[in-house]
Amino acid sequence: MDFRRARVGLAAAVCGAGLALFAALGPAAAVGGYTAREFSSGIGSYAAPEQITSGPDGALWFTEFLGNRIGRMDTSGQVSEYGAGITPGALPFGITSGPDGAVWFTEYAAGRIGRIDSDGQVNEFFMGITPLSEPESITTGPDGNLWFTERHGDRVGRLTPQGDITEFLAAPGSTPEGITTGPDGALWFAESGTNRIGRITTDGRVHEFFAGISAHSAPTGIVAGPDGNLWFTESRGNRVGRITPKGQVREYSVGIDLKAGPSWITVGPDSQLWFTEKQTDAVARLDPYTGRITRFATGITKRAEPDGITTGSDHRVWFTELRLDRIARIESSAPVGTLAAPTPTQTPTPPAR
Repeated sequence: MDFRRARVGLAAAVCGAGLALFAALGPAAAVGGYTAREFSSGIGSYAAPEQITSGPDGALWFTEFLGNRIGRMDTSGQVSEYGAGITPGALPFGITSGPDGAVWFTEYAAGRIGRIDSDGQVNEFFMGITPLSEPESITTGPDGNLWFTERHGDRVGRLTPQGDITEFLAAPGSTPEGITTGPDGALWFAESGTNRIGRITTDGRVHEFFAGISAHSAPTGIVAGPDGNLWFTESRGNRVGRITPKGQVREYSVGIDLKAGPSWITVGPDSQLWFTEKQTDAVARLDPYTGRITRFATGITKRAEPDGITTGSDHRVWFTELRLDRIARIESSAPVGTLAAPTPTQTPTPPAR
């Protein structure tokens, strides 16, 4: 199943139904004094905010998949949107803070990589990208270049800040999605099509790992954890996986709803792994040292579909709500910057099979 195309169809159906949008403050979460706060003011209707990153200016920058814009939200919730210079129908998807003080993003439908500066000026790059390859996630590599996945093209691309693009082939049918810089100086990416985790060196050598990853699990998001390992979501398997730099895999499922659809993952300000559960309207936190998973759903509006997730300059976890055109953050009763790590009360969960 092509989840990107299904997403477009779903969002279009929502538009047709004329779903009313509104801003809301969620009540205090039931766990540990946490609360989700949602922002919608300033975000255009039917925007479908997708991925989110903390920009070089300290603001949150996010892609509007259907709105065909890039959004900027400061940590107080003030929003600016930029669409000029983006190819019509581009479907912006992945986004990252670049090595040059700009923000870079992928254009899923247009097959381009965009660059937006702090003034909202957009430049696009496409020479060297295979047509119809569907660029998805993007990150800054350890070599000072931008690295991105091509979901339909089964490739990983490298883009210099000057605009030179080189593509590298992964396994046929691999469907690369999330990508991150690993602790070993290589890039690691999730392959939802072949249920593998790929590793690519900065000179383009690819190696793929599958042992220990459950069949039909669809690895999606991936991030380098504080423990020196890589952590990834399994959107169909309803698990979170850990892979060491040597390729050893362990999967965690205790505490994740069986219909959660874990989507994207980040390291929080508390050195925990935070990930979105798109299908159950929740955000969850996993302790990389104990395996304990805690879910937070109170304060997140039903049918919101939490998706992209990042840590902001305000030391809070921020995430997009794809279906309701909102950006939300997790707040705590503790002072800003002191999100507490969970108290270990559970031994590491066994691998899920």
